[in-house]
Amino acid sequence: MHRLAALPGDPGEGEAVLVEQESLPALVLSHADSDLSLIAQRLSAAGDPPWMRGLNLAALSHPAAIDHYIRSSLSATRLVIVVRLLGSRGHWSYGLIQGAEANGTGLPTLLAA
Repeated sequence: MHRLAALPGDPGEGEAVLVEQESLPALVLSHADSDLSLIAQRLSAAGDPPWMRGLNLAALSHPAAIDHYIRSSLSATRLVIVVRLLGSRGHWSYGLIQGAEANGTGLPTLLAA
């Protein structure tokens, strides 16, 4: 027996959910919420003004979502750090290629998957 997921506001498979965040100098991408939570706790404890954002890679699973995020949220970003990339580089190759070509100058990316 198969059950269909029917959640209000939940997009169907294949539909892109567009994400926007304030652009900051550094961005951390990870498939693990625990990585993002730890980084947020450490930055909060330091008490400095925010200089880094985090986002779960699951939010950028569709090519249209990746394109929109790069255009709308990476204008001030100077470094992207990919901490945990599940499924290897091939799983998210479009995002890595588009990120590297962002703003026509290339966006430095540290891949520590």
